[in-house]
Amino acid sequence: MQLSQLVQQFLALIRVPQPLPGTTFPDAGEWVPVGNLMSEHAKWLDGARIEHLLGSNLNASYVTLLPNKTVNDLSDVVLRQQGRLVAVVEPDKTFHGLIDRSAVLESVGHEFSKQISSTKS
Repeated sequence: MQLSQLVQQFLALIRVPQPLPGTTFPDAGEWVPVGNLMSEHAKWLDGARIEHLLGSNLNASYVTLLPNKTVNDLSDVVLRQQGRLVAVVEPDKTFHGLIDRSAVLESVGHEFSKQISSTKS
């Protein structure tokens, strides 16, 4: 309940009705239309802005999800990437999601342990 109220209050503080036709906000570059009736105090993120904000912390590791493949088929490729999170993209480079490399590594380690245990029996 409190979280919902906090989110509603936050949105109320950053959203205003769109200006009437022929008028603009004094700081128009900082308002983005959302829906047909409201504007939100925000800035669109594009590649250049993300690179500027993240600088050397930006990790550009990605793997491509090929047709007829699932995310589970990507574990070997994901483990060869750098960083903790690896982006999964479609062949046209459309973002699909993120994979946590440490979770993949733990899963591979768990499977390896199970195989070792079963060969000892």
